[in-house]
Amino acid sequence: MRERYACVGRGRLLVAPGQHTIVVKTKGYADWSRTMNVSGSGVRVSAEMEKVVAAR
Repeated sequence: MRERYACVGRGRLLVAPGQHTIVVKTKGYADWSRTMNVSGSGVRVSAEMEKVVAAR
């Protein structure tokens, strides 16, 4: 099952236990993604985005 969510700034996403891939995208920055196993206790994620430098 593939679901998509959008938020600006901090967000909270409730998912069922199991393996999930989180992808964060924003204009001007490289995509950030992590695959993780979520248990019943939850997981906290912090995405540190890297700015993309335009080629000259």
